[in-house]
Amino acid sequence: MPEIQVYTWQDFETDVEKITKTIKAWKKEFIYIYGIPRGGLPLAVCLSHRLNRELMISPPPNDRLGYPETTLIVDDIADSGKTLKHYREAGYFIATLFWHRQSTVKPDIANREKQDRWIQFPWEAK
Repeated sequence: MPEIQVYTWQDFETDVEKITKTIKAWKKEFIYIYGIPRGGLPLAVCLSHRLNRELMISPPPNDRLGYPETTLIVDDIADSGKTLKHYREAGYFIATLFWHRQSTVKPDIANREKQDRWIQFPWEAK
């Protein structure tokens, strides 16, 4: 059984606040926020409220000009980078709660470095 890192609602609140401040400091005006299901959804909803931005419920289309400049992609972890690779290649800004050094994608914002432990998020079933 792998070692488990418990990530609490308080940890999440702290990280959402840090990410919100970083985005505001960028002075980048995102119109949309898209959370990659399932892990990115809690972060996307919170950022949507904090930044007063529209929450995208479907993945952004590749054939519409302007989406990479106006859409923030969020997820819980940049672990291998496989999920985020497509978005990075298309030029999207990416924010995650955690990133792992082995990830092929380095998010623009990542609050915590993931170690080799399983992260138990508060919204996941135990």
